[in-house]
Amino acid sequence: MPAISLDSVKGYLRVTHDYDDVLLRQLIAAASEEARNYMDRRELPRKGATNVDECDSNDMPVAVSDADDLAPDVWLGCVLIVQGGYEGKDENAMAAIRKNAEILWQPYRDNLGV
Repeated sequence: MPAISLDSVKGYLRVTHDYDDVLLRQLIAAASEEARNYMDRRELPRKGATNVDECDSNDMPVAVSDADDLAPDVWLGCVLIVQGGYEGKDENAMAAIRKNAEILWQPYRDNLGV
């Protein structure tokens, strides 16, 4: 089950039809994978996983297993990537969107070293 629901993305994008559901699912999967790769994580961080809350032995944030939803900034970063792909933004616009998403994801990065 994807961490980001199709319904939440459609709500954000104000999409009321289901003609593009396959495309949106593909964009959600790609954005989620991009976020996981950027943060060097197997799963996207959930609510409560911040750099000051629950941390591992390296003082890095960890996913909270009993949380229902993604951390809001992680969700927003992913949805921004989905929105850019869905709206067919050009390369320069996508680079700006990606930079904004990475700013949101930065506190959750793992394995940065010293």
